[in-house]
Amino acid sequence: MKLGLITDIHEHVEHLRTALSLFRRKGVEQIVVIGDVFEMGHRIEEACQLLAEAKAIGV
Repeated sequence: MKLGLITDIHEHVEHLRTALSLFRRKGVEQIVVIGDVFEMGHRIEEACQLLAEAKAIGV
């Protein structure tokens, strides 16, 4: 299984979109979020929605 690890998102949804797109192109089967999704709360819903759509899991 090919894993994609992601950390320190801090609500930077543009960077998150880029990473998720790269994972799809590389055939990543499971995305694991290691932490730091939240920063100020301004884009947390959008960041969480992107991760949910990607079926990411967290630790």
